[in-house]
Amino acid sequence: MYELTREQEILVKMVREFSEKEIAPNAQELDITGEFPADITKKMAELDLLGLNVPVEYGGAPMNEGQQGTGHHRGSPNLLQHR
Repeated sequence: MYELTREQEILVKMVREFSEKEIAPNAQELDITGEFPADITKKMAELDLLGLNVPVEYGGAPMNEGQQGTGHHRGSPNLLQHR
């Protein structure tokens, strides 16, 4: 497992809190319908959560691929619980 920096841990916490508040309450319905509401995408953009897998030289998060996977897994585990 990769160790995250303090900055990355803060990002993980923000992703977790956002996913718990904005996505998890409707995750099962979103999976069934295949839709992802524009208002959630807008909120993600406002928090700079879009493009987390974009290389840092292009404005992405300062994470390597292993850290990205760890961050996604740690940041939104509740999204996997309803499956």
